[in-house]
Amino acid sequence: ESTEQMIRHLLAGELDFAIVNEYSSHPLLEYCPLYEDYMVAVVSAGHPLCTGAAKKSRKDPCPRIDLKRFNGERFILQKPDQSSRHYTDLAIAYDHAEPGQVFLLENLESACQLAAEGYGIAFNFYQYMKNFRYPKPVRCFRIGNPADTTSYSIVTLKGKQTLPAMEELILLLREQSEPVKINTGCSFESTSKKYVVDQIVNYFEDHYSEKISLDQIAENMYLSPFYISRIFKSETGDTPIRH
Repeated sequence: ESTEQMIRHLLAGELDFAIVNEYSSHPLLEYCPLYEDYMVAVVSAGHPLCTGAAKKSRKDPCPRIDLKRFNGERFILQKPDQSSRHYTDLAIAYDHAEPGQVFLLENLESACQLAAEGYGIAFNFYQYMKNFRYPKPVRCFRIGNPADTTSYSIVTLKGKQTLPAMEELILLLREQSEPVKINTGCSFESTSKKYVVDQIVNYFEDHYSEKISLDQIAENMYLSPFYISRIFKSETGDTPIRH
């Protein structure tokens, strides 16, 4: 769904949070930076241009390429009302690229899979497309203005109580992504962390005469042992079991 549609669901109480790459000035919304991303062209690894292109590396998984080199080929684009299409259009305009044909496809993963089959050139954000499973190998190249990045954020309703499981999801997403350099501090994260610590302490008090394991605490809270241990130590300076 588009960012606008997700925001409508959020305001209607149909979602607890959404991950978006556009911002709204609505006073009831709170944004927490998650990661930064950039637009890439996705092509079959067997494409002729891949032969002479710069090799990918751990430091630079998506070397820069001038999109004009793909002029005259089929571009697999998203629909005009999708936010990803907006960023694709900016990259195409920056490189003055001209597709030979345009194939419209709403689903981003399907577009990349078609590119893997050699059907055309797909466009996507790197952090998104790198997690797809491709039956055939692909290459990705950074396109557009090298200075352009897009910030993704988690958006919630301001002041709404959130579940600890949401904090665990945020932590996992950040560990798998390139973090945003600006640390704004998010109130719903602080509330969730405090809740986790309070629940652990309450569990200790209710079961102080028993032999307690980290797995027991995690199972009681429906969270992972790794997560509760990490949050507890960050908030108290000690591990749950040593506490």
